[in-house]
Amino acid sequence: GALESEPSSMASGGMAPDRPYRRGLRVLRGHPPGLAVLFCTEAFERFSYYGMRALLVLYMTHIVLPKPTNILGMRLIAPLVGVPGDDVSGAERERMIKAAASRLYGFYTALVYLTPLVGGYLADNYFGQRPMVLLGALTMAAGHVLMAWREGFLIALVLIIAGNGAFKPCLTAQLSRLYVDAGVKKENAPEAFRKRAHAYSIFYIGINVGAFLSPLVCGALRARFGANEDDPKGYHAGFFAAGGGGGG
Repeated sequence: GALESEPSSMASGGMAPDRPYRRGLRVLRGHPPGLAVLFCTEAFERFSYYGMRALLVLYMTHIVLPKPTNILGMRLIAPLVGVPGDDVSGAERERMIKAAASRLYGFYTALVYLTPLVGGYLADNYFGQRPMVLLGALTMAAGHVLMAWREGFLIALVLIIAGNGAFKPCLTAQLSRLYVDAGVKKENAPEAFRKRAHAYSIFYIGINVGAFLSPLVCGALRARFGANEDDPKGYHAGFFAAGGGGGG
């Protein structure tokens, strides 16, 4: 019985009957087609976010903050993060630059996690989830590309923060909505909710894949195209790669 139900290795061209790609397809069997779309979208977005974040402090330390006077908007936040003035030099200036980069990084990360509250509210009450996801993706991609323009560094950060706030809560909510709608239409809510829990496990794999690959890819591009840590070309290459993820 069990032996007759499986094709022989000769009949399958010498390959094992349970091929890896078939196992991968079975993971998505029974789920809405939208799960694959959301999986890939989230993986690209996490690639974008963590790829840029891997380079951010180095970029500020070596490219942006050593000469901050021509950065648009820097005068407004310089006292807040402790950017050194022209009267500070030597080891003390280097120490202050590193400290300012860390503070600015902290503010950036805090706002990235705060703005989804605003984005979720706007999506629920005014614009809808899909338009907010599209708007957020395009805004983040524009911010990553704008990172290559040194003078517009702070504008780029604002765009990335705003885009993340629009994108992040709406994409996760759409994943839940796939299974809520299925449960209502098929009058099989328990089964739909069970599949939803499985779908979130698959969804988080996409998050981890994007987060794992992005520092490796963007860091390698920085090393490949930059002669050293003070060469902006390497950072630009990494940011463009991250921008491609955000627009994905």
